[in-house]
Amino acid sequence: MSKVLVILFFVCLILGCNNFDDENLPSFDDRTRVAIDDLRQELVSVSNGWRLDYSPSSETGTFVVFLNFMEDGTVRIQSDISAQNGELQDQIVSYRIDSSQGLELIFETYSIFHFLFELQRATFGGEFEFVFSQKSEDNLIFRSKTDNIFGEVTIATLTPAGANEDNLISTAIENSLRQGIFQTENLAGISSFSTFNIYMPADDITISTTFDINGRRMKFHGAASGRTMTDIISRNENVNIDRLIGYRYENETIILDSEVSVSVGGTSYSISQIPVGGSSALSEEFCAGQTYDLVRYTSSSTPNLGDIEITSSLFQTQSNFRSGTDVFFSIDFPLFVYNESDEILTEQIQSIFPDVAALQWYYGFELAEDSLLNAVGFVTLDETNNAKFYLRGFDYTQNGNHISLTFNGENFITDDEVTEQQIAGLEALTDEIFAGGEVFILEALPIEGLFEYYNPCNRYKGFVN
Repeated sequence: MSKVLVILFFVCLILGCNNFDDENLPSFDDRTRVAIDDLRQELVSVSNGWRLDYSPSSETGTFVVFLNFMEDGTVRIQSDISAQNGELQDQIVSYRIDSSQGLELIFETYSIFHFLFELQRATFGGEFEFVFSQKSEDNLIFRSKTDNIFGEVTIATLTPAGANEDNLISTAIENSLRQGIFQTENLAGISSFSTFNIYMPADDITISTTFDINGRRMKFHGAASGRTMTDIISRNENVNIDRLIGYRYENETIILDSEVSVSVGGTSYSISQIPVGGSSALSEEFCAGQTYDLVRYTSSSTPNLGDIEITSSLFQTQSNFRSGTDVFFSIDFPLFVYNESDEILTEQIQSIFPDVAALQWYYGFELAEDSLLNAVGFVTLDETNNAKFYLRGFDYTQNGNHISLTFNGENFITDDEVTEQQIAGLEALTDEIFAGGEVFILEALPIEGLFEYYNPCNRYKGFVN
């Protein structure tokens, strides 16, 4: 009997103690409120705000952002994005700290983070809701809330900013780079890209580049001896680089994520940064009688490069658009032809080929042994998906990304019942699109493998991949 009493005594003691602990523990809501307050205090406590070098995904470069959180639930955001007339470069927006998947930092008012979220039809990888992960030394580490859906988790690390460090923000350089765009922005929803040649006068060397402006990536195409397109073609001393690399802006300088090395003309270069200096206007003819306004930026004493000139240009010393026996380029209708006013030629093409499905460009394609096809034109599909080809043959020469083509009268048509009207329509359409016989092929960087063909003689353009 006594043993039972002892056991009951201890059971009651244990239960009593548990009840005592439960009654004195903070509630879940209280603990959440404390955690939220603690994170808010961390955010507002630093004297110079926070620096965030933000890369929305592994496929982008870096956006430099400074954030100064305030007790009233607002945050000043300074960034280097020039879009929307510079409205995103200095904002005060509202934020809140919530608790759903853990502590969450949410930017409530439209800001740079919402802008990046919306790019490329919300597939760019940007985020405006971040889950707090941990504090590491003085840094606050967050992860993107929605990245788990797509498999890649983006880490955003807030680092205490130094005094006046926000002065490093580059507010002009992005607008400078946008001056290199040749009628590409907003066509078919393609993001902005621009083309520039970097020239080193001391060595008489040109390096051709393309900038994916929204994605903060830079493509180094190639390098060559000479300055002008005519010089470079005549010397024929060039090397392929074909290197795509992320970058950030800092103090009006392009800072590469990693160094790019190239050797040409007996000279080697290691490129890690490219300052964008003062600008001047100039003009150049890329087709007889068609003058293009260009912009040139000059900088002196660039590390590893010396004095440089950065000039917008259609011409590039190298191109991945090349002929091949098993290669052809194609794009589905209606994305393939725009006139000088960026109007798509839908009705004009459909009036000749009502069932048009694609534009195709065969470039050294092997039809049979010793039979190569160089032709461009249209493909139709009927209601049972039977394809018919209406292609016009051409002869060509290519130097870098520049193609001179001449239609040779050899058409490739698989329609046994083709009409004279269709043949005349094919010839009229291709004569219009490729008037002057000069074409530049530009890499539309936001989409890998997509090319823009651009006719400098009438400013027609389109896409193939």
